[in-house]
Amino acid sequence: MSDTHDTSYIKIKRTLTISALIFILSSQSTLAQSFRDKDWNVNLWANCGMPKRVNGTKPARMVKIEGDKKLMFSLEKGQVGPCSTDNMERHSAPYWERAEVRQRDHLKLGKAYNISFEATFMEGFKGRQETFFQIHGWNGDCHAYPPVMMHFSGGTLNIWALRGVDQEAGKEWMSSSQGSHRSVQKRIVKINQLIGRTTLFEIQFDTRKGGNLSVYVNGEPVVENTSVEYASCAKPHMKMGIYRPGGSNNKKSAVMFDDVNVRVIE
Repeated sequence: MSDTHDTSYIKIKRTLTISALIFILSSQSTLAQSFRDKDWNVNLWANCGMPKRVNGTKPARMVKIEGDKKLMFSLEKGQVGPCSTDNMERHSAPYWERAEVRQRDHLKLGKAYNISFEATFMEGFKGRQETFFQIHGWNGDCHAYPPVMMHFSGGTLNIWALRGVDQEAGKEWMSSSQGSHRSVQKRIVKINQLIGRTTLFEIQFDTRKGGNLSVYVNGEPVVENTSVEYASCAKPHMKMGIYRPGGSNNKKSAVMFDDVNVRVIE
């Protein structure tokens, strides 16, 4: 083999080696951002990534409590979220803090779902609009608002349903066509009642005849058969973690999730 052929062969081999290394590192990075457990029936992943660590602590990580794996989130003041809209001033906040994951697939329209999970709030959740669960509708070029948001404001549970959505919804972000959120909870739930305790949440999201929402906390109805709307181009999907407006008064919040399951209601 000539020197020219030797050089070409070495270059090709080196290129293939580098490509393989990039693929392996990319795969490991993707796997590192995935979260699952044997008692869940849904895989979760950080589609925007995670904010920078504070004091060496990962914002989202699997922990083992008495032999049972749980997904733990912790968010410190100033941990700006990694999504493209988080470092923007919007909705009366200079930026948005986020450590959040979403399901890999979607909730198909025309079906009804029961979404259940256990949440153990460890600390915090006394700031403004500290969201721990969403059913979002964003889908590529469809900039849809979330049909359902669940958060604590001032330590009180708020459950929002999207209303007033029109045919143009999803085409332009932050427009009046997107609709607006309304508080629909009928029962007062305080974070002080839940801190340090395992709380069971059940969300029934029915899109068979328009949108319908019911929410149960430890078996008690908090929202019952209320209407919820979504953009026609939306692909609803579940998100969970901590997502909140940035601000000088924010303190650390932490929550653990387990037994995350999404089932079709027949």
